Amino acid sequence: GDAEEETQTGCRSLVKAGTEYGKDIVQHAWWRLCQSIRISTSVITDLRLSNVGLNPAYLLMLADGFAGGSYLQEEMRTIDLHKNSDLTGPRFGEQADELDEFLSKFGTIAELNVSGCGLGNSGAKTIGKHLHRISALNIVNNPFIGVEGAKFIADSVITTDEKDCRVRLRLPGADDGSLTSQTRLTLFSGYKKRISH
Repeated sequence: GDAEEETQTGCRSLVKAGTEYGKDIVQHAWWRLCQSIRISTSVITDLRLSNVGLNPAYLLMLADGFAGGSYLQEEMRTIDLHKNSDLTGPRFGEQADELDEFLSKFGTIAELNVSGCGLGNSGAKTIGKHLHRISALNIVNNPFIGVEGAKFIADSVITTDEKDCRVRLRLPGADDGSLTSQTRLTLFSGYKKRISH
């Protein structure tokens, strides 16, 4: 819809602003974008913010933009945040409160892509906390997720049986080629074996 097109145009402007101007103008641009989302009468169902320098501060602004409760009643088709390498901060996901705040604004999410976002164990645990509302999750290329974070997601998969979830999680040394199942319980059985060693 028009709101989605405006969001994508706004994101392209953010990238341009970051290249041509600097931090202050980028921060203001994020604020303007989030305020536009907040006052928009159109419902955004696809949010694609890949590789736009999204960091914890801007993520908190986005959370504020989606505040108000209306999105708790809607299904987001897509939230694509991939290749924002500082999504939870430069310490690779040691703190993920902003990501938690952002995800808490939505009722259900059909597909969440956080691949290549520098997530660590805390980020993985945050994702796991919200997994019962996510139908499909792409979390590959986050090598700082260790056994602790992977196990938390695996346990969340096993204890949440409301719907299938296609989860791809790459750990250091793991073979993605073996992950072909479309159901999350089977999908994680291989990782459970690795975790137990």
